[in-house]
Amino acid sequence: MLFVSDEDLVDDGQLDRWVKDVPIVVVTRERRGARVHDEGRWREIHALPAEEVDPTGAGDVFAAAFLVRFEETNDVANAARFASAAAAFSVEAEGIEAIATREQIDQRLSQHPELVLR
Repeated sequence: MLFVSDEDLVDDGQLDRWVKDVPIVVVTRERRGARVHDEGRWREIHALPAEEVDPTGAGDVFAAAFLVRFEETNDVANAARFASAAAAFSVEAEGIEAIATREQIDQRLSQHPELVLR
């Protein structure tokens, strides 16, 4: 698995090379959510609404949450939903104050059943 921010991409060829070699590639896109490449296609997950205070580290939170949920479920779509909710929490305060509990993430997901990987 590879996680990269759209800000980190130098050129489109770079991304094309990675998707040939890595089974799952995730490109985080700040307020625009993320793009996920697996099984030969790109899909998008929208960012959940959040009151942004400090966006620092949101991509790292997305990646960590994605990995945790993917390990639990082996489901890319489920992992992307979970990661999107965790990242939304992470921008709503500074530092570790913004790290959500599993219960908080599950609650936010229940409030946004429309959030799916498309």
